[in-house]
Amino acid sequence: MLHTKAGMFGVTRSKTRTFPTINIYVSVQYRRIAARRDIKIAMIVVGHTLLTIIYHMLSEYQPYTDFGGKYFEEQKRLVTEKRLVRRLEKLGYQVSVSTV
Repeated sequence: MLHTKAGMFGVTRSKTRTFPTINIYVSVQYRRIAARRDIKIAMIVVGHTLLTIIYHMLSEYQPYTDFGGKYFEEQKRLVTEKRLVRRLEKLGYQVSVSTV
């Protein structure tokens, strides 16, 4: 167990710090969590994400498809949009949303 944990920390550290400017899902996830919490916790979370990715790749025989660096921003935007539309509809407005 100790060797697996140490190995996962090494992989996590290399995946998140080798390419800090590349906007891949794992690097962005690491930066977001490390900014709010401890660096070690961020490495544990990213290590768990990597294990989950590897498990699904091996069990489903699928190549890895990265969500991209803008994944978290897009998720937040969609949630905020839905929340604001519901709030306006509660106030009696009829809302139609279109992108600019």
